[in-house]
Order: sequence, then C-alpha cells, then structure tokens
Amino acid sequence: MTDMPPSVFWELYLAHALRRSGINIVEQNRTKKKQRGPDLRATNPDVWIEAVVAYPGSGEDALEAPPRNGSYEVPVDDFILRLRNAIETKSRIIKGYIQDKIIQQEQAAVIAISGCMLYTQFLEQPIPRIVRAALGVGYLVLDVNKSTGAHAGYSLEHRDGVQKAKGARVKTDIFLDPAYAHVSALIYSASDWVNTPYEPGNEFIVIHNENATAKLPHGWLPVGDEYWREQSALRCVRHSASEG
Repeated sequence: MTDMPPSVFWELYLAHALRRSGINIVEQNRTKKKQRGPDLRATNPDVWIEAVVAYPGSGEDALEAPPRNGSYEVPVDDFILRLRNAIETKSRIIKGYIQDKIIQQEQAAVIAISGCMLYTQFLEQPIPRIVRAALGVGYLVLDVNKSTGAHAGYSLEHRDGVQKAKGARVKTDIFLDPAYAHVSALIYSASDWVNTPYEPGNEFIVIHNENATAKLPHGWLPVGDEYWREQSALRCVRHSASEG
C-alpha cells in the first residue's frame, strides 16, 4: 500500500484519466495556499472540477467495515449518506466560488468523487449508489403480471431521500432541486491505488444535472457510464474506452 494521501491519488488519477480521454486540462497559475479555486480546469468547453474523497465517517451514521468471514448485506443507505456528505461539502464550496466570481455563471462546475476509501465500493447493484444519491431513484423493480405470473418488464422505484440514524432525512433527488442548479454534474470512481482499469476512466460514472444553470454537454467524457433523468425516466449511455 502506498503512503500517498487518498486526496492526492484521486486528483492525480482524475487528471490523468481525463487527459487520456481527450479532455484538455490546463495548468493553473496558482497554489492552493495563495489562491482559492477548484482543483482542475478543462477548456473547450470551460469546465471547473472540484475533487473530493468520500470517507466512511464516524458515529451513528458511519459506514462500517464488513465482517471478514461469513455473508453480509452490501450497505446502500449508509454508503449513500457518505457520498451525500462529500457532495454537500463541495456543493457549498462551489457556490462560494460562483459568488466570488472565480467560476462564471456560464461555466460548468463538476464535483468529482472518489469512493476509494469506502468499504464495498466495488460491490455495486444495477443502479449504482452514486446515481441513487443524486437522481431520486431507488431499486430496479421486476414487474410481474398478476394474472399470468409472466415477466412484464422493469420499472424504477422513486426514492427521494435516506434517513440518518437520528431520523433526519437526507435528500437524494438533488438534481431535481433548483437549489443545486450550480452543480452541473458529478463524476464518480471506485478505483483505488491497486484496482484501476486498463483504460483509466473507463470505470467513471457521470451524472448530469439537467436542471443546471450551466450544463455539462452530454458525451463530454467519452468513457465510462453517463446517467441523467428525462422526466420520470432514467437514461444511461455506455461509452467505449479510448484506444492506446
């Protein structure tokens, strides 16, 4: 295991994966000690990217490590709560950047989240937990004809929140809420120091905010999975990894 801090790993890996995918990441004439601003900037189009690592947390709402032996249920709500905590922190920071005119109204602002420190990050369900943290969806439901018992198709559960241990409800439909219009999209990766795909970024999940003030163009990132809401429908496009 490397001694590299998770935040350093994530920012370096993110920049490398974006560049490998054809995104033009530009150098910024600043250091974090001297000047505020997002971690990365892409051009053509202008996209500011704020990187964050989600952690298991502590206390009643912490994400607990699974048992070493025996079976266990893959956590969903606790995992989503850790993702939402990371999103909320960076959402407030991005709003501050916009208010201070570091990010202009017409420039897209993206939160890039790493799940490298979260237990069970590689054990996903048909609807990834990061998608469920932002688009107000729950489980994929198998529809059955009550008369014949035949498979009639699939539907998607509507779920707009998860509950914390003390009863407070945390919104999971943030991209349906105008209060989050300053966030254009999310990028998520479960990769860590050891487990990365052959093509960096091929595991990325991009979630579009269709209600954003400055939208991230669909297809901006040509690798990984891309999700968005069209009214009540959930859309997903899978992109091929770049060559090389």
